[in-house]
Amino acid sequence: MRVWRAFSIVLALLGSLSAHSGPSPAEAAGGAQLAEEPVGWGPCSHTATSLEYSPDAVVLDPGELVRAESGLIFSAYNGKGGLDLWKSIGPERAGTLRVKDFTPLLADLSPLEPTRVGTRVFFTAEAPEHGRELWVTDGTPEGTREVKDLWPGPIGSFPQSLFEFNGLLYFSAVDEKNGQELWRSDGTAEGTFLVEDLEPGVEGSSPQSLTLGGGGSLYFVVERGSYRVLMWSNGEAGAVELFRVDEMNTLESLTLVGRRLFFLTASMHDHMTELWMTDGGQPVLLKMFSEVHELATMGGRLYLSASSMEDPAGVELWRSDGTAAGTLRVKDLRLGAEASMPQSFTVLGRRIFFSADDGVHGRELWVSDGTAAGTQLFEDLLVGEMGSSPEVLTAIQGHLFFYANKEGSGRTPWMSDGTMEGTLPIEGPTAEAHTSEMQALPSGEFMRSGWNVFFTAEDGPRGQKLWALPFRPAGRCPIATPPAP
Repeated sequence: MRVWRAFSIVLALLGSLSAHSGPSPAEAAGGAQLAEEPVGWGPCSHTATSLEYSPDAVVLDPGELVRAESGLIFSAYNGKGGLDLWKSIGPERAGTLRVKDFTPLLADLSPLEPTRVGTRVFFTAEAPEHGRELWVTDGTPEGTREVKDLWPGPIGSFPQSLFEFNGLLYFSAVDEKNGQELWRSDGTAEGTFLVEDLEPGVEGSSPQSLTLGGGGSLYFVVERGSYRVLMWSNGEAGAVELFRVDEMNTLESLTLVGRRLFFLTASMHDHMTELWMTDGGQPVLLKMFSEVHELATMGGRLYLSASSMEDPAGVELWRSDGTAAGTLRVKDLRLGAEASMPQSFTVLGRRIFFSADDGVHGRELWVSDGTAAGTQLFEDLLVGEMGSSPEVLTAIQGHLFFYANKEGSGRTPWMSDGTMEGTLPIEGPTAEAHTSEMQALPSGEFMRSGWNVFFTAEDGPRGQKLWALPFRPAGRCPIATPPAP
């Protein structure tokens, strides 16, 4: 039996916020209405504040940040061999609270794969009596429970590939009879069941790469015998096979562009990578590449970091409109055989931002509108051959957040409004300490929840902490009171 175990510690829970007048942080955290309104968002300052916890709390290495409906939830080691679950609405007094103490559990029994579905968050967790199973929470200790013991007893069903589809949770899990197959859940024991046994027997089909398709469809990859197979489903039994490759090839990077699905296959023999496209029917081969590293979507096109077999340029920026003729290189940023290696693609409006090394400025921040003329160096943040090495580029409400090196300060969080003048480092309260600035974690992520953008960074000798930058709709930033004469 194939059982996949993960060892990273992540969890999300759903929290609640106090009521506010006007567009509240709770409404902002939900995002559905405000994201569509013509209301500009922006930072209230360029100074972030580290979150404060209760005096007796030890919070180490905050885990994955999850934007729930009305707050930010994260997990962190508590220094006692376990982890606690925390909820935060920002640096306000009593704005960061412990949700649940998991100290009695061992570190390798920690929750994994937090996935929001509606107002709840599903995750997997392990308990000695049931093994790793599916759990759900409404953001309160009493509302956090195991959904169902899919493999009764201490072995566990090891749910994975959790994915929201049509208001339900879809996932793969193992049971004693069917092996690893596709399941779904509405959060109740009665509403949690096997969707379909796609590969009869105790091995199962190992569903993975669940991806939303056009027209309310679901794509995913399974293993059938010695083949990897792309499936189409409406969420019920009767999934349709669209495409297959043998076990010496990978089938990965499922990416939706409009109503079309792009994906990659790669041979383990000659290491060539093929780009394919389907609109729900027979997939079409678009192009063969020697390397493909990253995919992104913008304006109904696919963008990728790739190198072609017949092109002497190295890994550069490419685009595809879903046809073979329309799959072409945008621009050779580093002339010659050496590659500029575009990476960390992030779409902001009608432009795609990324980092690349042109051989002159080092790895710096670039921008493209999809044309050669509109693809250029955005800003040389750190002059010299090494460059500032931007990474973790994240678009939030018309602004770009990322980490990059700053002269004399090391890794630092930055933000940009899409202009060079509006691209600035985020300052922290330890600016005068010996660390000079916050030293950002390369793996940190940016996440807006309510009226703050959260991220993880070093806080001098106090180690890794969670920070919040005030970020609100237009007209909602507090007005500073001038000092008394």
